[in-house]
Amino acid sequence: MNKKRTLSALLAISMIPAFCSCGKTDTSSDGGDAIAIEPTSVTTQPDDEDAPNESSDSYHSIINGHSPKKTTTTKVTGTKKSTKTTTKSTTSGSSSYTTPSSGNPYSNNNHSSSGNYSGYNNRPSYSGGGSSSGGSSSSGGSVITTNVPITTAVHHIPAPTTHVTTAPPITTQPPVEVPDEEKEFTAVIDLNGIPSFTGSNVAVKGNVVNITAGGNYHLSGFTFGGRICVNAASEENVTLVLDGVDIHSMSGPAILVNSAKNCTIKVCEGTDNSLSDNTKDNINNGVIFSNDTLRFKGSGTLNINAGNAHGIAGSDIVVESGTYNVNAISSGLHAHNDINITGGTLTISGGTQEEKSAIYAESRFSCTGGHVFAAGNAVTAPTSSPNPYIIADLGYTAAAESTVEIYLNGKQIKKFEPYNDFSCLMLITPEITAGKSFYTIINGEKSTVSTIGKGQNKISLK
Repeated sequence: MNKKRTLSALLAISMIPAFCSCGKTDTSSDGGDAIAIEPTSVTTQPDDEDAPNESSDSYHSIINGHSPKKTTTTKVTGTKKSTKTTTKSTTSGSSSYTTPSSGNPYSNNNHSSSGNYSGYNNRPSYSGGGSSSGGSSSSGGSVITTNVPITTAVHHIPAPTTHVTTAPPITTQPPVEVPDEEKEFTAVIDLNGIPSFTGSNVAVKGNVVNITAGGNYHLSGFTFGGRICVNAASEENVTLVLDGVDIHSMSGPAILVNSAKNCTIKVCEGTDNSLSDNTKDNINNGVIFSNDTLRFKGSGTLNINAGNAHGIAGSDIVVESGTYNVNAISSGLHAHNDINITGGTLTISGGTQEEKSAIYAESRFSCTGGHVFAAGNAVTAPTSSPNPYIIADLGYTAAAESTVEIYLNGKQIKKFEPYNDFSCLMLITPEITAGKSFYTIINGEKSTVSTIGKGQNKISLK
């Protein structure tokens, strides 16, 4: 018994330093007095080298939503302060609390906060994301948590702010009138290959493009055997803008206007456009044929070759501007009513049939501007013209593609080669004025010289 009592006493004495060591707290690095700790109640685990640190386990148990296995109550006394630390297990949701202090067993910078975490160590409720840095020592000292309320910095997430960027004022120029060719088209039609289009009021069947309503239509491309048909309401106007068009029709007119109030054909500036036919059609007998008014304008060139009958045929024909080279086996221009030329340049080669003319108007032919050079079997003389004009009789029939040169006061004003045989010339241009001299050279043979008078000048070139 005495040996046992002695051994117990020795064991009790040897455990005193261990107890003191377990309750020791590091001092802050600010040079203050050390704080002595008097343990009042300690619960220990069995002696096990692998047992986790009790304080650390208790903290992580709280963080992970579990209650700690043991509670340590420690009374701290010293020359500076006396505190009492009480640890409670209160959790809600999933959360973590991080104090960046290297000497604090509660320090764990890998935790992030989410959900709601409240009531730990009598702290104010903490909710939201981010990490808390309140109460930590910058030198790595320990943090002493007391039951005295601690002001904790709460990270408030500001409400979303809408940033409105105001563009600087825009200085605008006065509106500029957009040229006709740059205005929006009702449809843009591509004739290459199988015709296609973008826009409206257009239907395509094979190589035939059908325009069904009024509007402005842009056409370009090549088609062999195709054509354009206009079937608009009788009160609607249609404009066809030719921009590099080449149409060889094998079944009637290249452009057939079945119905429209007016059909305007406009040739784009700087472009060459060609239309032709070669199939017999005694009703729609023109490369361009219309039952209504045809109007021509633009600043490009349109070449028309008629293998059927007339070059341009319509109820009324109006030429405002543009360059037109018309070759026809019958009449170059044929109007059931009136022909009005107010501008442009027309070079016309008509047929040699007895009853046909290079220019033929069943009603009136008025030329108030522009230039007309016509060769054929006969012509319809203008009923009105502000300037003198010339109708010259060759006295014989010249072969097709003969070279014709026209001179005024010794200056050449025109040179061309009529497409068909011809025996008559008609010349209308502002350059013809009374008092000037006139003669021709056909295939190198010069005619007699004549003096021009007012109005109509009928001149024999024999």
